[in-house]
Amino acid sequence: MGYEPRNAESDEVQEFLVQYGDIDNQDPFVVVQRSLEGIAAHAFKRLTSLMLVPGDSVAQLLGTNERTFRNHTSQKKLLDPQTSEHILRIADLYKYGIDVFGTKKSFNNWLKKPSIAFDQLIPWKMLQTSGGVHLVKDEVLRIAYGELA
Repeated sequence: MGYEPRNAESDEVQEFLVQYGDIDNQDPFVVVQRSLEGIAAHAFKRLTSLMLVPGDSVAQLLGTNERTFRNHTSQKKLLDPQTSEHILRIADLYKYGIDVFGTKKSFNNWLKKPSIAFDQLIPWKMLQTSGGVHLVKDEVLRIAYGELA
């Protein structure tokens, strides 16, 4: 049984994931394969609009700047495997987060507050690494099942 988004905002993120590499099937090979192929640079701009977060904030999470993505987009370049994977994993996290918290705004608010589960670290800062994205997603899933820290 697969995960089914419950609202229009998570459906929007699901659409993004299908277009750029659906990783909802939990098969790590699919994520790696799609990341190695690279995703289109314009996926960055779409991700920022899905997240309702300024592009420079998202670029910072990805370890670069917004100008790099604009240049790659104008040159129709694909993103490198690490950046591609990072974007796919953040989008997947947002799909779950929106469904659990109800809206992008509510999920973003939670991401930007210190968390007891992370020893008062702000979850948003943890999104700078794929390991951090994984930890935040695990916490969102615990919240969904009522296992609060």
